[in-house]
Amino acid sequence: MEIKYVIIIVAVAFLLLIMVGLAIVNFSTEELYDKYKKVSNLPCGITPIDLVNVLNMTQFNNQLRVTFKNNLFCDALSSNGVLTLCSQYANQNNMAGVAICAHELGHAYQFRDKKQKMYSHASLIKTSKLFSWLFTPLVIGGIGALIFGYNMIGLGILISAGISFLVAVISKLSTIGIEREASNNALEILRVYANFTDDELKTAKKFLDSAKMTYIADLLKIMLKWTMLVRK
Repeated sequence: MEIKYVIIIVAVAFLLLIMVGLAIVNFSTEELYDKYKKVSNLPCGITPIDLVNVLNMTQFNNQLRVTFKNNLFCDALSSNGVLTLCSQYANQNNMAGVAICAHELGHAYQFRDKKQKMYSHASLIKTSKLFSWLFTPLVIGGIGALIFGYNMIGLGILISAGISFLVAVISKLSTIGIEREASNNALEILRVYANFTDDELKTAKKFLDSAKMTYIADLLKIMLKWTMLVRK
């Protein structure tokens, strides 16, 4: 095969990958909302707050504290054991709310069993935010230095920008791993403590997978920001 055809094939494949990546970045949140609307209409035998109470007593020695917010998808677990639940579905027995709650309780398992790993991840996230903020100024500064003939300085600044990009990517990859593990914990929680059937577990898994896709979208957003086609 001639080299020009190889180049064309590689270029087309590259463009297709970019298109798929942009689709994930720009529509993953909408997909999550669509899944939520469907799954939230499915009843189950327990509410999020009931699930928290059961696990708090049996697994966490009543050390988890619960707070409420009104925003959809505001559910979160802090490193000091404060579990935030969305007040809209905290006391409803809908499958989506229970699955989200189980995911956050999956994080509670991680803090209990892998505390050092979770604290290291939190430190990486903080470092990543700083480096992400520095990336654009570093690129502009590096290019400017090269334009004005300060080649070594410009090269050094651009290398620093590359390092900041790498740190951001590593941070997002770490987050994806953490979230995947929390979702696996959630499915086990739903099986054991919420008595989900196999069909209910399959539905919950699809919903949690759509939530996980938003974290993959965050990674792709960093990698495809240069296209100027990424939604803010």
